[in-house]
Amino acid sequence: MTKPMFNFGRYLFSPSWIRTGPRKRVDGKKWLPIYFTFFVLFFLMSGILYGADQWLPVNNLSQPLPAAQDQTWVPVEVSVKDVPPAQEGRAHQVVAGQENYLLSIEQVTYLGRPAFMLRTANKFTFNSFLLKKPDRLVVDLDGVVPSPEDYGEFNASGIVKAIRIGRQNSEKTRVVFDLSALVGYKLVNSAEEPDRLLVVFNSVLKEVGITSNTTEPRIFIDTTHPIQYKTTLAFNPHRVIIDLWDVTLMGEPLVIPGSGAWISQIRVSQFDPQTIRVVLDVKEPRGCVVTPSRTVDNRLEIKTIQSITDVQWNQEKTPEEILIRSSGEINEEVAFAEDGQKMVIVLRHAVLAEELKGRAKAAQLGMEEAPASTVRIEVPKPGPAKYKKELNADRNELRIIFAEPPPLQGRLIVLDPGHGGVDAGAIGSQGVREKEINLAVSLKLKKKLEAAGAHVIMTREEDKYVSLYERAAIANKAGSIITLSIHCNFHPDSRVNGFEVFYHPDRKDSTALGKAIFEHVMRQVKIKPLAVKTSKDLVLTRETQMATVLIEMGFLSNRQEESLLKNEKFQDKMVEGIFKGVSAYLQSNQEQ
Repeated sequence: MTKPMFNFGRYLFSPSWIRTGPRKRVDGKKWLPIYFTFFVLFFLMSGILYGADQWLPVNNLSQPLPAAQDQTWVPVEVSVKDVPPAQEGRAHQVVAGQENYLLSIEQVTYLGRPAFMLRTANKFTFNSFLLKKPDRLVVDLDGVVPSPEDYGEFNASGIVKAIRIGRQNSEKTRVVFDLSALVGYKLVNSAEEPDRLLVVFNSVLKEVGITSNTTEPRIFIDTTHPIQYKTTLAFNPHRVIIDLWDVTLMGEPLVIPGSGAWISQIRVSQFDPQTIRVVLDVKEPRGCVVTPSRTVDNRLEIKTIQSITDVQWNQEKTPEEILIRSSGEINEEVAFAEDGQKMVIVLRHAVLAEELKGRAKAAQLGMEEAPASTVRIEVPKPGPAKYKKELNADRNELRIIFAEPPPLQGRLIVLDPGHGGVDAGAIGSQGVREKEINLAVSLKLKKKLEAAGAHVIMTREEDKYVSLYERAAIANKAGSIITLSIHCNFHPDSRVNGFEVFYHPDRKDSTALGKAIFEHVMRQVKIKPLAVKTSKDLVLTRETQMATVLIEMGFLSNRQEESLLKNEKFQDKMVEGIFKGVSAYLQSNQEQ
């Protein structure tokens, strides 16, 4: 047999080594070209010697992780608390078998910050580090192997561009988070759920600055996500120190020039891998507060404690009002005390000016300073008084304006639209049906009365039949103070026209109600005044136990009044007259 001859230089370094040719026969059998066999053996041996990674693709990435160099280590926090799984992404799930597989990766949030939950079949240990150029976080899971199932694309976003999963060795899985920037992080592991690991990324500091549109100096700190913080005061030299936890500063430390007479400069630095320290160098000790912004998400505001410089209760003014002035932005809460006998105004981040402390009794107001830089003002105003708050553009002047109580506040009134259903009532020559006019006017009157604070019950609110005695029973059961029955009149003589009101002769209260309504309706509508009449035959005025009148708005049998009764403007004027008559009657009978 002829021995094969090889030129490794020619095959290894020349493009001709990849060419294919006819397979040679040796002892009557076909063999692969022997140089290809050597290449495969060389590739396999290099994998054994150098630990080549076997990768599962995520986001279609399958590059091996570069060797760990320029490692930046950060502290790992291990928590035994439950992890809140507020899911935002989708989980990749496989069925656990004999191996301790990496089962899923879920994109979640943790205290408002971006996070990823890694779940395995069993408990495991872990290690982590950051790498630069490109920026990435490496998490090694000891005793874990990748899932045999393809994870497919992962919907990562924001600080994490993509996620890669590889097998570092036979007993270790490596998860690589490709980052858009190098930020701090922490790992949270629950003792109750040792098969889970939460990777939480820090918020990023966006900006620190001083607002220029306020009378008092105000510093703002903007971050990408919610943060926690702690404030410390230091003296000689005077400083306000704010530590921001779980936040990363991109770039070098900052020094920001101060503004105004209080702040000389602001210094910002990464105090440790998890903490940014903001130091306000101030020229004099001064109370200040750190609080989340009312208007901007993920913003902290540092502002001085304002002084309440003026409090006035203008009881003679119409409408009555309370005026509060401050040296800075007012942060108010207004409510009524539990006993309902006074209004309580709480002003946060404030103290009373010295000249104001002695005026509390003279102003008939209770004013005091409460703990945590709070001013409490008590106004002897029983609830539930209606009021509205008005703040000026700088929020340093607050007005609490009291509205006059509605004239019919809490009064219970029954409205009875006459007829209905199978009982059409009178029908005019133009086809106008009484039951429809009665209901239309009653609904308008109900709306008017309720706007004035009254509570209104109707015997019917649709086209249905209700018997006369049932109507009286509704009014008696409700316990109303007055009942009004709304009707249109009819007479065989079409020339008869005019407005009239009926009441029972034995009811003095009904007499006064009827006269008040008659007088005020006549002031509103141009219609012939007939009279306020008595009748013992009307069921509703006889059977009810309160002041009750039956109102005949006009005659449908009269062609001119039929046209008026179906006119919207006439109905509105009729409603206005009845309303004013009811209001006048109730005001003259306050004991009811």
